[in-house]
Amino acid sequence: MAFASPTAAYTKADLQVLIPEIWSPTILDWKAAPMSIMNFATDLSYLLEGGGDVINVPNIYTNVFTVQTQSVEGAGVVDESPAVAETTLTVNTHAYIAFVIGKKSMAQIASQYQLSEKYAAQARDLIVASIETALFALVSSLTTTDVGTGITGVSDLNIREAIATLQSTDGTVFETRDMAFFFHPTIWFNQLLGISKYYDKSISDMGVIQTGNFGAGAVASSFKGSGLYGIPVYVSPRVPVATTVVSNMLLHKEAFAFAMHTSGESGIEVGTDYLLQNLAWLTVVDAIYGVAAIRPNAGVTILGDEQEVVA
Repeated sequence: MAFASPTAAYTKADLQVLIPEIWSPTILDWKAAPMSIMNFATDLSYLLEGGGDVINVPNIYTNVFTVQTQSVEGAGVVDESPAVAETTLTVNTHAYIAFVIGKKSMAQIASQYQLSEKYAAQARDLIVASIETALFALVSSLTTTDVGTGITGVSDLNIREAIATLQSTDGTVFETRDMAFFFHPTIWFNQLLGISKYYDKSISDMGVIQTGNFGAGAVASSFKGSGLYGIPVYVSPRVPVATTVVSNMLLHKEAFAFAMHTSGESGIEVGTDYLLQNLAWLTVVDAIYGVAAIRPNAGVTILGDEQEVVA
């Protein structure tokens, strides 16, 4: 006997209590851009070991001696006393992230998730990002003439012009071994990697297409090798962008500095305390820091239009 069309078949709602929900052991976390400029800028944190909030950095390059000539033999020499200048770095920013998880929730959350540790790691990455953003913002303090127009893409000529600028800035020649480039990802991928003399191995001897780097470097890192005219290259989304104008930089390591009163990984401290009166766990992730352009003539801005594309 043929079965007629069902009139009361089970539905998902009828069987809901029998259908298990599966929870993945993997938590999708925030993906932080790796550190870049904090790996390069001058770290003056060691000067704060005994306390203090302002670091004074003297310089004898602003005012320099003048070469004299003796026009009359036997005449007395003319002595000089160029004034010593200074730059200050003030450590006055206390950044933190805090969160509270109740004792009951902490006890009931599956142990496989290690939620407190993951939140603390995320908070640490966010604070590092804020410090790096503050360092990159110092681009406005650079006193050298910008390279590029900001209405075209970054070219190989711009790269060479930037190096030439720091080789003859106010009579000062900065060592290329202590320089580094910092590019925004759109400039790196859409413009620089499209310059034929870079990706043509017969000219540059670099496997740019194969590795994504200029010379030796880790693909997953912000460091992209040291093969761009012998100068290391970093790529970071924290490079400043105003509308469509990207302020890429070539910096000497003395251009920017930072100092931190806190210790721990990357200078970030993580502390957890049980609050008996609240029946909860409090976690605070914090950093006390300051940034400054201690040698503003030791860097040059390489302007580029982020909308330009080199095929």
